[in-house]
This record gives sequence, C-alpha cells and structure tokens, in this order.
Amino acid sequence: MKKNTPTPQQQREDEIFLLMHEVHKTVEKLWEKARESPKEFFPVATRSPIIPINLWLDKAMRKRQLQYLQDEGFIVNRPGRPYDPLTIINQEVSEACLIISTFSLFKSTKECSWLPGIKVPEINKPGVVPIIGLPELSPDTVKLWKPWLEAVFLEKYDGHPENDPELKNLVRIRVENSDLKVTAAALRNQIKKDFHKAIPRFAKQLS
Repeated sequence: MKKNTPTPQQQREDEIFLLMHEVHKTVEKLWEKARESPKEFFPVATRSPIIPINLWLDKAMRKRQLQYLQDEGFIVNRPGRPYDPLTIINQEVSEACLIISTFSLFKSTKECSWLPGIKVPEINKPGVVPIIGLPELSPDTVKLWKPWLEAVFLEKYDGHPENDPELKNLVRIRVENSDLKVTAAALRNQIKKDFHKAIPRFAKQLS
C-alpha cells in the first residue's frame, strides 16, 4: 500500500507540534531543577526578566499555576487584584506592625518596658536592628522589619501558626498540590512564606 505523502500544510503543522514538544520538555527540565535545588534556582529566576512556563489551557490549572507564580514572587501584583487589608495574612502583618510600633513607643519614652497582653520576643542576632532603632516601615525598610514582624507573628501562635484553622486553610490546598508531604512543618513553612510576601505589600500601602 502506498503511503500518503503529507501536504505542505501538514508538514508545517508537524514542525510546529515538534517544536512545541521540544520546548515543553526543556521547560520541564528547568522546573525539575527548581524542585531539586530551590535555594539556588529561585534567587536566579526572580532576577530574570522572563520565566519560561508550560502554560495550561485548562482554566482551573492555569489559575493554580498563576497563584504558584505569585506565591513564589514571580508575579508581584496581578492586574485587577488590589491590596485587601481584610485577608487573614494581611491582617496578621498589620497587627504585628502595630504591636511593634506600640512596644517601641513605650520603650523609647521609658514609660514602661512591658505592655500587658503584648508579647515581643527578644532577638539578639547579628545584623538585626534593635526594636527601638527601627525606622518607619516602608518598601525600603522591609528587610529591617521582617525579623521582628515574623517573631511577633510566631509568638502569637506559640511558634505554630498552622494550628490556627483559618491560617491552615489558607495554605492547605497549595501544600497538598505540591510535591511536599502534608505535615505540620510544611503547612507552617508555607504560612511563613505567605506572611513574608505580605510584608512588602503592607509596606507599600503605608508609603
């Protein structure tokens, strides 16, 4: 039986399909590297002007994909999604900032060195600015505030924010859809990552 010869159009379509397949496999290798060496991959990737992805055509999968890119810092602000001060993680950052500002005010005026009901743990690490030496929170001072904000946030939950049902629900689906096993540590780490990413958003609102 004589084999059908592909038409020029079929040949062009086959070439495009083959190219798409090759690109897909290359991008898959890139994200395998991200899973294998995240500490090395993400600092390099976030400095790049582009990030190759295999974009899903399925709406639900694409939404999940874009959420992941936003969580990892590749998408800073998606158009049409303004800052919402009422989301749980934004409220946590705002509350921690208020506690630090209030504590710092009382410490600096020497009216008292403690405040009932307010817990601010001690941080004695190299490079951490003393709490009374913190400048106002702004996009330029986020790095100075971050260790104090995180410490106050974790102190509120005795080091285990994953035990709070609302915070747990915030990250549970993302952890389940990742390659990680769903453990208390995995949930806690994702909550902390969300908290860290919410700090510059909050600082931007203050500037």
